[in-house]
Amino acid sequence: MALSESGSFEAQIHQRFDEFERVTLSQMEDPFGYLDRLNDLFTKCHSTSAPEDRKLPIMRLLLQRYNEFGSKIRIPEHGETSPTVPTEGREDERFDVPVFTSKARQDQAILRGFVGDSDVVSRQAIMDESFILKRRHEKFLLWAPGRFSDMNPPLLVLGRLSPGDEPSFDRIFRGELKRADEKDIWELGCNDLRPFLENDCVYHYWFEIVDTSPDEHGTMLVTDPLAYNVDYRLKGEIGNQPAAVIKFRHGKLYPCDANGVEEPVDGNKVPVPDLSRLPNNNQLVIYELPASWARGSGEGIERDIGTFMDIVGLLEEVDDGSTGNHRNSKGTIIADLGINAIELLPAADAKPIGAWGYATAHYFATDNDLGTPKELTGLVRSCHKKNIRLFMDTVMGFGHDPYIHIAYYQFHLRPQREQDNADAWQSSRDGELRDRFGGESWRYVRATNTTNPITGISPAANERRFQYICPASAFHLLHLERWMSDFGIGGLRLDSANNIGNWNFIRRYKDEAWKRFASRYKAPRSHPQYQPEEDPDLRNKFLVIAEELAVPIDMIRSRCVNALWNEHFQRLIRAVIVGESYGGDNFEWTVRKMIDCRQISFRNGIEDRRFTSATEAVNYITSHDVQGWRKERLYNFLHNIGIHDNKGKELRTKLAFVCLLTAVGIPMIFAGEEFCDQHDKLIEHPSKQTDPVNYDRKTEEWRSRVFDYVKKLVKLRTKCPALGDEETDFFYWDFSNNRRVVAWKRGGRNDDPVVVVANFSDQHVPTRAEAMPNWPSTPNQKRWSEITQGGEIRQESIGREELSPWEAKVYTCWTEGGE
Repeated sequence: MALSESGSFEAQIHQRFDEFERVTLSQMEDPFGYLDRLNDLFTKCHSTSAPEDRKLPIMRLLLQRYNEFGSKIRIPEHGETSPTVPTEGREDERFDVPVFTSKARQDQAILRGFVGDSDVVSRQAIMDESFILKRRHEKFLLWAPGRFSDMNPPLLVLGRLSPGDEPSFDRIFRGELKRADEKDIWELGCNDLRPFLENDCVYHYWFEIVDTSPDEHGTMLVTDPLAYNVDYRLKGEIGNQPAAVIKFRHGKLYPCDANGVEEPVDGNKVPVPDLSRLPNNNQLVIYELPASWARGSGEGIERDIGTFMDIVGLLEEVDDGSTGNHRNSKGTIIADLGINAIELLPAADAKPIGAWGYATAHYFATDNDLGTPKELTGLVRSCHKKNIRLFMDTVMGFGHDPYIHIAYYQFHLRPQREQDNADAWQSSRDGELRDRFGGESWRYVRATNTTNPITGISPAANERRFQYICPASAFHLLHLERWMSDFGIGGLRLDSANNIGNWNFIRRYKDEAWKRFASRYKAPRSHPQYQPEEDPDLRNKFLVIAEELAVPIDMIRSRCVNALWNEHFQRLIRAVIVGESYGGDNFEWTVRKMIDCRQISFRNGIEDRRFTSATEAVNYITSHDVQGWRKERLYNFLHNIGIHDNKGKELRTKLAFVCLLTAVGIPMIFAGEEFCDQHDKLIEHPSKQTDPVNYDRKTEEWRSRVFDYVKKLVKLRTKCPALGDEETDFFYWDFSNNRRVVAWKRGGRNDDPVVVVANFSDQHVPTRAEAMPNWPSTPNQKRWSEITQGGEIRQESIGREELSPWEAKVYTCWTEGGE
């Protein structure tokens, strides 16, 4: 119902608000949706041309509900066009600032957000190229909310790279950007530069500004925050700011790499894969890989020098016409393993060389060390040919970006200095400040009256209209558009969700990711109730995963994300493969919780919260976080607890992979664990980040056996429907005579079952005289086979086979193709 601007305005809005008031928080399944409905109503009220003396009392009434959730938001008083709030002595900065009480810190883990933020993206224009990204084809442009004045504008510093042993910068222009019609947009058209730009030439540039960070560096050059490509051969003197790269052609600006290779402007860079060929979420096996670990070099200790093209070399034979740098002597090991998803550690540009990429600096650019956008596109194409989904890791808890210097207090904060601000505190962890990890925390609970860079709606277009958005939220939604639209990303991992600290933003980010995925296959839906993740054609083909080691199940229940890393699985698996129980449970319940994540209870006050489906938990034996108690590579873990012989490591590694690949949840394999690779360097920062996979080790006989074993299990996990189901039945336990033998069945009523019999002990289990009790019945005209050793099982041997110490056997009646 549109809001009338007639005399019935108050009656209409009060009627709608009364409907919301009748729904209490305890009765609502989705409190975030309730906040969004209030938010939409607030926005509609705000945007009407009704007199302010009629609008403001109603707006205040709407905001009273927010006070119940622990926040108090100051809105503009009558006649106030832009509220002024001094920030750490900076009197020229103007914000609409939520003022939080101490109560907010108690409630922040559940309800985070503020009115104004949900209107960052127009639903009608969600799939169009964003206003600011489209505008960049025409002009050099800087969006700087609340930052500059006509008396002190930012400058454009433009020139050409002079190559050589010591590359230099030949400056051809230094001049002021001009204020655009849209608030806080500063720009300069190509025709305004003198001398004129040469056609088909590559240019390097920075913006010159006065540093706004707490470090106050003074006048400095900064990289364009929206740069698609950067070149570290040219850097500003302060802050290691690389030059942005652009090509001028026929009056417009085109993204290109340092060699002048352009990116396509319109449409996806990669063909949209056939939806039916994309692996389903419940049959995924994810391979977690730092891109720079894809190739080692030299003898002895491996060096961290891989690229996007080296990953392609692990997927298919590559002949790029070069001297062979991208030919991988290890063969197509990832393709041979049979995984159907690759999760790259952050591929956006980070300044440190030889690290994992979590110090993201330039969110729109591919990492300078890993390769160009064209090479990343080649990797995506290669993945799609193999029916592999590519997941991208994104870092939004902290940044090392140019906005630290351009407009610090609009985009960032230092939690230690703002402890009365709910934005300073981690979500789901009481009493812990957000960790900056050497960067600067993104600011999510602050609205600025500025141009929306996505829609282009500006307060300047109507002096009576406010356009309050969160600059950091808008920025992250912009680079989401870049990665989803240009690189065809098939899933997302959100790093350190507790240090993002704002579940409301995370939920919006997830929603927009789903809409962009859906737009590849269906026209954007205008119906406000349409949820792409509930669309039966799409819901099993895309996923947004959060990494939060506290495993806050409420993030899933409140629809902030689709899945969480299940840190508990790693702790449980590393206990059971050495015959230990974990967390106060006996051995039986340790195994139950490991195999069926739905058995793990996460209490939130009185309520018992649990995983509920096979796609909500991402299980792993090892992840890239190898530092810490029992977190190292499996080889080193086993060695450190006294298992020094390779045979012992082989047995327990195989047992661990049986558990991983038959457990409820999405299995994730850390690169190298499939053949029991080991650490070559100290397991601490920073050396742990530059200790890549040594794929040559896979040729060792015992490691080759591990690889082949895991390969068989991966095929079963990605193909067999029973393992994509949640149903799990533990039907046999034997703890006699120092044995720890457990048997479980996976699969629903209509599935051909998978049965696992595992021996978690040093004891040999002889052939049974009688079949194991409760063994599942054999489906009609089916035969049982054992997967890890191959071959059919004779009828008289079913449920009777012997087990060696630390051995598991995997049985099924399922056959590929149903034969």
